[in-house]
Amino acid sequence: MDEESKVLDVFGQFLMTSLRDQALDFTLRLTQGEWKAPALSAIQRALVAWDGEHKELVRHCVALALDDALHSFLFQLGEQAEHIQVIVDGKNITACTDYLHWKWKPFGEEGWVAQYSRFKNAEEIDGAEKNRREF
Repeated sequence: MDEESKVLDVFGQFLMTSLRDQALDFTLRLTQGEWKAPALSAIQRALVAWDGEHKELVRHCVALALDDALHSFLFQLGEQAEHIQVIVDGKNITACTDYLHWKWKPFGEEGWVAQYSRFKNAEEIDGAEKNRREF
């Protein structure tokens, strides 16, 4: 693997685990009523009252919105490379490549989602809920 791919993958792993997985796990826990924060109690009560199919729809919508936002963010990083820099291991990744938003690849075995995210697709988010209930 070349140096450019390595630093892009470090950034990709960071985005998948620190942003994508955190947001999807937050949504999963919200639909299960696991948060203790008073600010979340009203929305949790509403979501917990819904049936499983509606909760799955909410989680799927959040995943789609998040993936679209990540794609747009990465595209804009490439577009704004002369104004915005993201430094990873001493390299400005916005200058590394013209295809930063393509490297993220939400689908496919080579992309960051497949390599680094706990949740590869909406079905895995729903599967995580079923696994949590078993414990």
